[in-house]
Amino acid sequence: MSVDCIYKKYEPLFGSWYITEKIGEGAIAQVYAMERRELGVTYHAALKAITIPSSEDEVKSAMADGMTGADLTHYYETMVQNVVSEFDFMSRLKGHSHIVSYEDHQIIEHEDDIGWDILMRIELLTPLIEHSLEHPLDEADVLRLGIDICKALEYCRQFDILHRDVKPENIFVSPSGGYKLGDFGIARVVEETRIGLSRKGTYTYMAPEVYRGEAYGPSADIYSLGMVMYKYLNDGRNPFMPSFPNQLSVDDYDEAFAKRIAGEPMQEPAYGSRRLKKLILKACAFDPSERYHSPTEFRRDLEQLKGKEKGSVEGPEGVSGSSIDPVQEDAPKEGAFLHRVPDPSARRRRIGRVALAAVVFLFLVAGVIDAFIPDEVTGITGIDNSEEIYIGDQLAPSYKVEPDWFKDEPIDFSVEDEQIASVNKNGRISALAVGETELSLTAGDYEREVEIRVVPKVTKIRGVSNELRLEEGSSKTLSPELSPKKFANEPITFKSGNRSVVTVNKKGRLKAKSPGNAKVTITAGGCKRTISVEVYEYVPPAPVYTPRSSGGSSGSSGSSKSSGSSSSGKKKSGGSGGYFKSSDDEYF
Repeated sequence: MSVDCIYKKYEPLFGSWYITEKIGEGAIAQVYAMERRELGVTYHAALKAITIPSSEDEVKSAMADGMTGADLTHYYETMVQNVVSEFDFMSRLKGHSHIVSYEDHQIIEHEDDIGWDILMRIELLTPLIEHSLEHPLDEADVLRLGIDICKALEYCRQFDILHRDVKPENIFVSPSGGYKLGDFGIARVVEETRIGLSRKGTYTYMAPEVYRGEAYGPSADIYSLGMVMYKYLNDGRNPFMPSFPNQLSVDDYDEAFAKRIAGEPMQEPAYGSRRLKKLILKACAFDPSERYHSPTEFRRDLEQLKGKEKGSVEGPEGVSGSSIDPVQEDAPKEGAFLHRVPDPSARRRRIGRVALAAVVFLFLVAGVIDAFIPDEVTGITGIDNSEEIYIGDQLAPSYKVEPDWFKDEPIDFSVEDEQIASVNKNGRISALAVGETELSLTAGDYEREVEIRVVPKVTKIRGVSNELRLEEGSSKTLSPELSPKKFANEPITFKSGNRSVVTVNKKGRLKAKSPGNAKVTITAGGCKRTISVEVYEYVPPAPVYTPRSSGGSSGSSGSSKSSGSSSSGKKKSGGSGGYFKSSDDEYF
């Protein structure tokens, strides 16, 4: 399928990609589907394109506000520089299963006027808005959405990144049904600095303190996520809007926004369990101090609720029993003989009553013991529902089987993907490769799943050019720098993809072998970077000949004599049959 757009003039994009169709458009960016073909296989990706400035009208508006041509150039150059800085943040977030993967970017300056085209290659996913129209979200879907986006926000917190624009338009659905958070920074930076646009972003899901321009923290993103979850449990309508199926007007949107920003008490959404409604209202609390203080806290409550919905084994609330009156022997009657012979039938009755009481007592005791002794394992503690481990590290949780009656019950461990992590018989987890896998814990009939996320120690490999040109026979030593600094001393490995062209030793020394192209991979702490090396042919310099003279001046004669008396037996360069020596080899 072909499509006409201004960005097709750059094809093939990123060296091999072609635009196939337009799949979305916002106030800032346009989104296209792309594909590339290789050896009969078709690969798909998305192109997010932003043009700065967006139109001639924007430039005219700026000029009308008193900006000169020089002012405009400086203004837009600053905007582009801010965008470039955001790409560094996006590269740090690459690889997380709940964040839209940023793959590559290009910034192309216009040749004939002031302007830039910013092109980003990202993974191709289904927008949440489009997905929800065909597959309305139920309570289980909303729970998973909340948990997945919390995980994305948790990962952002590792790099002190706030998203600030969590909304349905920035949430996407993967083929496996998971939810991913996208649009980190680039579109927001452009929107915040664009002339005539507000710096405050999207109002509908914005925390009140952000709208008012006050200081804010991670709870602002949690507020926005709570608003998204509220919407999908309330027939698609935000708080303070008329309930479905009442008709909506423009005034309804304005009034609902004013009530929310003013801090009026928010009603519960129409659907969902009572517990889930309370969690969402806590996330959307007007006062930031009353909200969840971290995405981890919110996620754990959501995961606990999700576990309860699947069913749990609860012990008895109490045991009730009946009391047995003590057996009383007949007291002697007044005036009776103290040593009279007892009535045999009365004795048999008393023995019968005692025996009956003993049997009842034994049954009662057995029932009480059975009530208080659990029949099965009800939990395995000592590890969170989601654990994050640096690649190369190990985690040894203090597992405990509940209740204590089964504390000696053995636990069996297994992982879904043993290439990402391994686990030994004692439950020690070893992080092997960056990615996610599931850890299964089994004790008796009880099973539990734990998400294991292996994250890189090194997030950036710097100090090395993306492309190198070497002369055949020459050498060069790579000196990569690792960040963050706390992992600067991580071991570095080097590997050549074509050793006939270039070799590399363990210290990063390249040796150009023969003309051609090769890829050299640098790996450290779970981070990998590939550079291109071109080796060009060595052309030896032409020998310089000095003609001999059979006669002539004394200077010539002296030179000839000196040459003939050389003790080395080799002729110096410049004479017929002379030689020269390079740093590595001799040429005659």
